[in-house]
Amino acid sequence: MSGISDNQAFVDLIDTIKKIGIGIDETVGMLMSMNNNPLGLTRRSAILDFMPTKVFEGKYLLEHMTPALVINLAALDYIHNKRTDPSDFKKLMKTYRLAQLPKKYDDIVNEYYKSHMPFYFKPGDVSVVRYYNPEIGERFDLKLKTLSTGTVIDKTYYKDSSKQEKSQSESLAVFDLDNKTMASEKLSDEFNQMLERVKGVKAEARYSEARATKLAQSKGRFKFFVPYSAEDYMGLIYPTLGKGKEGDQNLEWYKENILKPFAKGISNFESAKQEAMSNWRTLKKSLKGTPAALGKEAVRGFSNEDAVRVYLWNERDVVPDSLSKKDTEALVDYVNSNKALKAFAEQVVDITEGVDYPAPQKDWMIGTLTTDLVNFVNTAKRSDFLEEWQNNVDVVYSKDNLNKLKAIYGENYVDALENMLYRMKTGRNSHLGKVK
Repeated sequence: MSGISDNQAFVDLIDTIKKIGIGIDETVGMLMSMNNNPLGLTRRSAILDFMPTKVFEGKYLLEHMTPALVINLAALDYIHNKRTDPSDFKKLMKTYRLAQLPKKYDDIVNEYYKSHMPFYFKPGDVSVVRYYNPEIGERFDLKLKTLSTGTVIDKTYYKDSSKQEKSQSESLAVFDLDNKTMASEKLSDEFNQMLERVKGVKAEARYSEARATKLAQSKGRFKFFVPYSAEDYMGLIYPTLGKGKEGDQNLEWYKENILKPFAKGISNFESAKQEAMSNWRTLKKSLKGTPAALGKEAVRGFSNEDAVRVYLWNERDVVPDSLSKKDTEALVDYVNSNKALKAFAEQVVDITEGVDYPAPQKDWMIGTLTTDLVNFVNTAKRSDFLEEWQNNVDVVYSKDNLNKLKAIYGENYVDALENMLYRMKTGRNSHLGKVK
């Protein structure tokens, strides 16, 4: 996450200033220089963690959710005020965030809290309280997605204690994410050490793609009974396991780092898929028998369902090229003029839980809202739940490691492995890999 290392660097610097006893005037000068410069450490140490869920026209700004001036004053207090709670500054830094805001929303915040926080804010509280609060109310109606957790925050936040508690409990997720990334990178070293123990290939050895392809030509040609392409994932990792206790330990490594994260992700994905489709069926029933029924004609030969889809695509600026500007404007105006249909469209967006409504496919004209949402559930949602598995797979099966596997086991092995990983990721067979 952007800013994590700078965040820690700023805390370390303030601790150093406090330790060596620099005078207050010199401290103020240093803090001012780090704040006045857009690239100064005070400003860089905020962590980018919030983005709008939809695209807006016009200018965007990177906004310090806790003003940099507040951070500098807390740092000054931490260094020179012996009566202050020394943990307050560290708590502030743990929740110091950046958000990407359309300028009109930045202007709204600045009307109320240009360089300070609400009076009820205290160190350790989440900084979104500066946007979503009773003073600004629903003027700040921007939905923001938390990059570190995927949680979407909206204008109801300040009225909903459960959302506030959830946001507070997730406030340190960016640091957990960074730690997980560092831990995940160790997997590559462990994987290479396993190959060295089982196949005798040095853990530090690396192969260019050309050399790996050359060495692969003599590997795997005598696997007559069960070709690699017919193996499942367990069958494909078997040659890397080794024998006896070594094999048992290596299998346990795969279970912990690849198989269990996949099984957990798929289980949660299936539950979420059932819930999303259940919500969709309930929503469709709410329109039956009303003037806004989906199958009824809207305008220009298009149905209400077509109108809702085009309205949602227009919100994202991804209207199909096959639609004329006149068609698009007529359909969007139609939805805007129909309260029931517009409310329905907004509820469809709610089903996607803050993620943009799926972009149109090439064959969109034979599709429906249902097919759009099924595609969304099977792609966007699946990848969300498989994030831990995907992160580990990306590290273990990096380009360098795939080249090594190709040199050891042959090209057919790597083709089959890539096809299997694609199938696990998407739930579909790959059309790109070779079947051998």
